[in-house]
Amino acid sequence: MVKVLKSTPNLIGVEKVVGDELGAAVNPPPALRKSDRIAAADLVLDADAKVRRGLLSLETDQGEVRLSLAAKLALLYLQKEGMTLQEIDPDRRDYRLGKAVFVPFKSNDGSYVGADERGYQIILNYRGKPKNFYTVSMPEVLAGKLPPNWGRDRIILIGTTAASLNDFVFTPYDSTLTVFPERTPGIVFHANLVSQIISGALDGRAQIQVWSEPLELVWIGVWSLVGAILAWTLRSRQLFHRRISPQGTFGSIFLASSGLVLGAYVAFCQGYWIPLVTQVASYIKRYW
Repeated sequence: MVKVLKSTPNLIGVEKVVGDELGAAVNPPPALRKSDRIAAADLVLDADAKVRRGLLSLETDQGEVRLSLAAKLALLYLQKEGMTLQEIDPDRRDYRLGKAVFVPFKSNDGSYVGADERGYQIILNYRGKPKNFYTVSMPEVLAGKLPPNWGRDRIILIGTTAASLNDFVFTPYDSTLTVFPERTPGIVFHANLVSQIISGALDGRAQIQVWSEPLELVWIGVWSLVGAILAWTLRSRQLFHRRISPQGTFGSIFLASSGLVLGAYVAFCQGYWIPLVTQVASYIKRYW
């Protein structure tokens, strides 16, 4: 194993840089410790224990910047396409990679309030569940059941899905209202982040972006004002001097909220995460 690690230039080992609720820090393979073929496998959990953000880099206790596994693999892959990371704004830490522009996550982005923003984080644009990725088992590899050159020009992530090793995370795709949600293997999380970086650079796939705080405040203020005007009109039961039935009131709430939800959904499909819950809640509160 040591010989393979030392003699395979495109094989990347991992370490866990930060000790946290997921476990203590873990050192990289000794055979790679002095090489540049080490990447961080750290995760960032939200308050509900789900993973919605991914790290591109973080600092070690020694002050060294360590690329995440996804970023390391994606950059190595894209180098062959002639793509390298270019700094756009050193103060904002914005970077361009091919067709993708990366903007670091801030603690109050989207619906977050005071979230951990250490390292260089981005909001994940998930591909989906494990079935969205081509997966082979170790017995298939050892038995030679795979076609020749099956791994050529591909990024191959080696990991485990064994329940006994407990390398699982919760993602937004694991939500359920009826049963305890299934967890996603950690290796699938890394595959999602690799895919997001590469597809963004090559195909221009949207990164999840948020508006600046002033723009969000304007957006919330405008829709809150619209809601207040509609609420006053409906409560008075007069619109162009005509009384409105309770059914009409409910219909107005439904149409206004549906329009807002639809607009937020369309924006999200284009890669923009805009405030939504605040406005819908204010509509319902004002109307009732």
